[in-house]
Amino acid sequence: MPKLEIQSIDFSKNKENENEVSESRKNVVMVKQFEEENITIHVFNIIATGIKEDIGMIIQSSEFEWEYHHDPSVNLTGILCNNISKFYNIKNPLKSFSARRELNNLDFDHSPNILSKPEKVYIPMESVSTEELDMIFSKCQNVQFLLTRVEIPDEYDNYGIWNAKQMYLRYAPPKIEGLLNMNYERLICQRSKLKTSDLNLFLKKWLQSDEKEDNKYKTHEILSK
Repeated sequence: MPKLEIQSIDFSKNKENENEVSESRKNVVMVKQFEEENITIHVFNIIATGIKEDIGMIIQSSEFEWEYHHDPSVNLTGILCNNISKFYNIKNPLKSFSARRELNNLDFDHSPNILSKPEKVYIPMESVSTEELDMIFSKCQNVQFLLTRVEIPDEYDNYGIWNAKQMYLRYAPPKIEGLLNMNYERLICQRSKLKTSDLNLFLKKWLQSDEKEDNKYKTHEILSK
């Protein structure tokens, strides 16, 4: 039996039906197959559709790429990934997870276990809500690299669930408390409004931190641009 890895899960939009909310969800799952010295990438396009005639339709667009059209009320992505992981006994962490569109609870219903430990998480959405951030970080833990290009809502205050060895934020949290509550080793803020007093507060907390505290990363570094 060949060895398989689920390489990435990409929550994106179906460009053909971008204006129809119920039909705009398109998740792309990439699976890497290893067989001796050969590596094959399989691409599964999981497309939600409100057209009854299209539900259940499977289209093979190329030798290693398929389209699965399904009922929007079913998280076929989670079911597919769980079945592949179980059948092929996949234990490797997911390489990358990305959120490019508006999310809802259904996206994480039956979410695959591998989603709990992705190596990389990308959030290139145009805008994000507090609920969407909670969805992502309540599911994705033990992240090695986090990149977000979106501005964080002012009212968001649940930074304690943000865990990543390296974080790259285009926009820093509006208040220093957000950075203080995150769990990271290295943080880069491209557009930061941090003041000298904020950095002093960060240094004070770092110097006063107790080794017995439940912090995954004992070293903290902030680079502000």
